[in-house]
Amino acid sequence: MKKWFLFLLLFLISCQEKVSSNPHIALVVPLSGPLSKWGNACQKAVHLALEYSKIKLAIFDNEGNLDKTKKIFLSLAKNKDIIAVIGPLRCDCLEEVLPVIKKVNLPVLSPGCFEDFSLVTDGWAIPILSIEEEIKIIADYINKKNLSWGIFLENNSWAKSISDCLIEAIKIPPVFKKKISPLNMLDFKKLSQIIVIITDPETAGLIVFQIRNPDITFLGLHYLLDPIFLSTAGTTKNILITIPTLSKKIQKKFEKAFLSRYYNLPHWVASCAYVAADGILRSKKLTRKGIKKCLKNYKFPIKFLLKEIKSVGEEGRILF
Repeated sequence: MKKWFLFLLLFLISCQEKVSSNPHIALVVPLSGPLSKWGNACQKAVHLALEYSKIKLAIFDNEGNLDKTKKIFLSLAKNKDIIAVIGPLRCDCLEEVLPVIKKVNLPVLSPGCFEDFSLVTDGWAIPILSIEEEIKIIADYINKKNLSWGIFLENNSWAKSISDCLIEAIKIPPVFKKKISPLNMLDFKKLSQIIVIITDPETAGLIVFQIRNPDITFLGLHYLLDPIFLSTAGTTKNILITIPTLSKKIQKKFEKAFLSRYYNLPHWVASCAYVAADGILRSKKLTRKGIKKCLKNYKFPIKFLLKEIKSVGEEGRILF
């Protein structure tokens, strides 16, 4: 009986996840290419968060490329010293590596992606941003203004899901709900006073550029802060976007540290990367499973504000 008990005890100990003596967080972001300013801001923010930690940072440039992102994640999966990943920024890059994340039990926190992939990865893809909160803010704005509104949306499931939630939350029915097609655009003279755009940043920019109506207010989710949207739109008038911001106490502390170290203020991507690293550090057990368990019900200190864009400053920081 004692032998069986000893065998069972040894078996249970062997099944426990070992704590690495050299733990690393991998940062997978674009340090070159169109979104390099975002990636560099993330790198600075995570460095600040880990400044007094024993955890080291392993940095990988995915260039915002799907194939390169997948190759990086396959290499990370084999490295037991990697206890968590911050990145990638784009939803399509994250979606590309979901099977890898689930297979190797690797906690991944994306500072830029708004889609929640936690269910399809058994909780290993940990969402930082809440799309439900963004929808509520846009719905509250339209309800308060009590103006006519419509939607331009991408022809895919996530855009349809967001538009359906908006229609349910807004008291006034939309004047139109139009899927984007180059050959199927509305007569611009019959548009509404408010247009919600649920498409990729480049297409959204083209919509704003083509309509060019100063009487129309455009509303969008935070991912339209992509530089390609602003450069394509050709204007910053009457464009309101939901901006991720930290709680006042953390924001003040983070901005002060960022400013004193890097001589400019961080933007929203840096803020999200900072709280991702801070969330990982909250885990009492610095293993993949320990981090996942710690962050399962953790509410990241991020809220959304609907702000009008004025211009784009250095490091890709949006000015309001």
